[in-house]
Amino acid sequence: LIFNYIDNELINGLLFTFTLNLLWFIGIHGGNALDHVSQAIFVPNITDTNSIVSKSFLDVFGQMGGSGATICLIFAIIFVAKSKNNRTLANASLPMIAFNINELAIFGLPIVLNPIMLIPFVLVPIVSILIAYIATILGFLPVVNVSVNWSIPIFFSGYLATQSMNGVMVQLVILVVGILIYIPFVRLLENIQLTKEKSRLESLTTSFKQYEIKNSSISLLNMTSDIGQMAKLLVVQLKKDVCDHNITLYYQPQVNEFDQVIGAEALLRWKYNDTFVYPPLAIALAREDNFLDLMTWEILNKACQDIKYIHSETESYLHISVNIVARQLDDIAFVENLISLLSSYNLERNIYLEVTEETSLTGFDNITANINLLREHNIHIAIDDFGMGQTSLSYLKTNTFKYVKIDGTLVSQILTNPRCVQIISSIVSLGKSLNYEVIAEFVENIEIKNELLKIGCKIFQGYYYSPAVTKDNFIKYFKETNKVDINK
Repeated sequence: LIFNYIDNELINGLLFTFTLNLLWFIGIHGGNALDHVSQAIFVPNITDTNSIVSKSFLDVFGQMGGSGATICLIFAIIFVAKSKNNRTLANASLPMIAFNINELAIFGLPIVLNPIMLIPFVLVPIVSILIAYIATILGFLPVVNVSVNWSIPIFFSGYLATQSMNGVMVQLVILVVGILIYIPFVRLLENIQLTKEKSRLESLTTSFKQYEIKNSSISLLNMTSDIGQMAKLLVVQLKKDVCDHNITLYYQPQVNEFDQVIGAEALLRWKYNDTFVYPPLAIALAREDNFLDLMTWEILNKACQDIKYIHSETESYLHISVNIVARQLDDIAFVENLISLLSSYNLERNIYLEVTEETSLTGFDNITANINLLREHNIHIAIDDFGMGQTSLSYLKTNTFKYVKIDGTLVSQILTNPRCVQIISSIVSLGKSLNYEVIAEFVENIEIKNELLKIGCKIFQGYYYSPAVTKDNFIKYFKETNKVDINK
């Protein structure tokens, strides 16, 4: 072996450390592969008072937190990482890293075969050994002449190996230097991860939108491609955020013909690694993984809390509409729990439930009775995306709705397609005869607004007024827009 021909113990130690970590990097257990070298060359040095570089010396100062001095990497991730996945991995690894067990980090990050991590993974242990060796040569660090088990945690091992607090101080210096070396590589790794994830997320969103346009179903979680893997990552984080109450709602104002805010629609705005996810995609994932009801309850609770805050800041009792699906409106237990929830907040009159028309309201056994029950408790129901879906006009005659929201594809073509004008005009006329209000969404400019006014539509929602914004920005918009009390 080459180690037998090298007469310098420091070079031997550095070569051994380099080889050990390089083997780990390519997925080979370096400790097992080089155990015979360790036993033959470095174990005897423990009792040799003339030697500095012994097995205990290498373990205690060169391999803190396991191969690659991985404890330095874990703290670097904790200090600078932005990725939730990386931070979760670091927090999960930390208890084991304390006992120099680092397989979770090596294979979970991963480090194995990850070219970005090769340099720090090999470099940090070498630098660590050089720091400890120089400290020993200078007389600051006592020579390690006792055997210390490799699993002894950092600082304890430094003290036991040297019988001195100087051993602890040297380990602390090594830890800080190692963290500083790892930090730029952690940042580089995250930038590359983020670029790849954004690309996969864009591909997943594009694919989902294509199925959405065709109005066909797709099983995202069963896809075996990169976008299927992305869907699985999304759904895990989404469910965690729902359970941890990390759901954010934005509010898009609804205004009357005098451009005064009369309410808003609560819209899910969820981020994955600081990137907003297309809301229908998030909802589809929750539905496919069977936690849509859980997410809906989280949204309802969040909306109730926000509207209380909005009421207190605006001194106006605006309504907020929240989206639910027909299946939930058909669920007796869901409706009863909903009544209880809104009653606990005293918001029965202020939360409107928008049911999307993409799924027909017909064919459900309990919807009519549930709508009546909700109306008895002063809770209003509305129909979203009305005009292009499957809800029959005859069904409207047997149920009472607060308003219907005209499908955005109709509104967006009102200036170019005369048939859209006729359809919207018919919906408005029907609303007058059946005593429900009509809201037009996708109002993008004043020309669309004026055309809607001509045919009798007087409530609007769209970018001409405001995109969906945070509750604080919604309050700011309300105060700027509503110069007089709309409740008087």
